[in-house]
Amino acid sequence: MITKSNLELLLGNILKDSQRMLTNLLKANELDDQQLLRVYFFFKFNSNNNPYAMTILAYMHEKGICTPVNIQNAISFYDEAIRLGNSYAMSNRALMHRREIGGPQNIPEAIRLYDEAIRLDNDEAMSDRAYMHGRGIGGPVNTAEAISLYASSIIHGNKTAITNLERLSNQTGIPFDKEQMLHYIRSKLEPKYKLKALQDALDKNTPLGKFFRKRRGWKEPSEDRGTLLIIRNELDKMNQQEDNNGVLDSTFHSL
Repeated sequence: MITKSNLELLLGNILKDSQRMLTNLLKANELDDQQLLRVYFFFKFNSNNNPYAMTILAYMHEKGICTPVNIQNAISFYDEAIRLGNSYAMSNRALMHRREIGGPQNIPEAIRLYDEAIRLDNDEAMSDRAYMHGRGIGGPVNTAEAISLYASSIIHGNKTAITNLERLSNQTGIPFDKEQMLHYIRSKLEPKYKLKALQDALDKNTPLGKFFRKRRGWKEPSEDRGTLLIIRNELDKMNQQEDNNGVLDSTFHSL
């Protein structure tokens, strides 16, 4: 259970990461009644021009958390947060369109919102859009694109995408193991994202780290062998290169 001081810290820093953490806490029912009321009234009185706050408040109205379910209020808050560029509002609103919540099913609008959220690196939108590609919702089945989006979602920190990717791989017979994930990181990511992804791959507490450390053979994954050793060596080489570049920069400026 989250402490009172930690909750206040999250409320005082409503940025992308804290919004995501609060949403996850709400979904997992990890806040007690008093904390839920604190969250609800905080956002109720601090939602003006704050798309992060609007999105949390919309979610609480949609799910009936500390307030009766009010889908129209949820839509109103989501739509305003979308206007201000919030990717989580886009993803949640897209899901409502797909599931006929608050109106008839509107797959084209769901796809439009998901794709916009994906351009903003939203991991939930990546995972949901991957599901649609895998099931042929809104277009023909596109397993390759589904796998690519699930992989990207995992890299961006989505936990459930791991299970969804493995399920899709098993259903289609198309393997996507640690070697394929490493190839994806190397070939698809920009350098700034590649470094972070390799760091996360060695961190057992991240979704990407859990993916690489999952036992798939008879040996327990280890940084002393296999894919994890390759990643560690590659990361060491990148860090060494950055250090060398730093030395060159300092030398140049001293001339």
